[in-house]
Amino acid sequence: LLNFDGGDMAAGDRGLAGDPGRSEYLRAHVPDALAIAAACGCPRLNLLIGLRQERYSEEEQLACARDNVAWAADRAAEAGIEVMIEALNPMDNGPCLLTTTRAAAGFVASVARPNVRLQYDAYHMQRTEGDLAATLDAYWELIGHIQVADVPGRHEPGTGEINYPFLLGHIAAKGYQGAIGAEYRPSTARTEDSLGWLEPYRRA
Repeated sequence: LLNFDGGDMAAGDRGLAGDPGRSEYLRAHVPDALAIAAACGCPRLNLLIGLRQERYSEEEQLACARDNVAWAADRAAEAGIEVMIEALNPMDNGPCLLTTTRAAAGFVASVARPNVRLQYDAYHMQRTEGDLAATLDAYWELIGHIQVADVPGRHEPGTGEINYPFLLGHIAAKGYQGAIGAEYRPSTARTEDSLGWLEPYRRA
């Protein structure tokens, strides 16, 4: 997985698709992202929708996001690339436009492009809604990519409350063939020292 331009993430941006004032900027950078993905052999790109902005109505922002995602998806389809839509938890990220799996799935349906799918981040969804296995089951056909981290702290699996042996086993039993992204902050000084949680899966 790679991302389309999400703005200045360090300064608080969480995507540009739902910002009517930055649509031109976003669209200008879509070809660059598609070229990088093609050069890397990456089959999917995450297009973050962004934050709620009081100067626009929520309906305006979501309509803008639908237009931008559809526009990007049509160009991605020509390159054989899928566009991922991800819900983010508002506790870490602020007033995001999409904060639940249900909302993200509804948005995907409204875009109505076959190459637009869900990116399911277990960390974000544990913080926002919980009930991870049942939610995966409910929206399984829409999910194109999965990411993991534990709660609290967004550290590696095994450091918090999520039962990852169960959850990853559940995902495997459903026949998932895609990548699982380890999008976490290591609890250790070196990233390499945080990888012990993978050992049982290496043996398997």
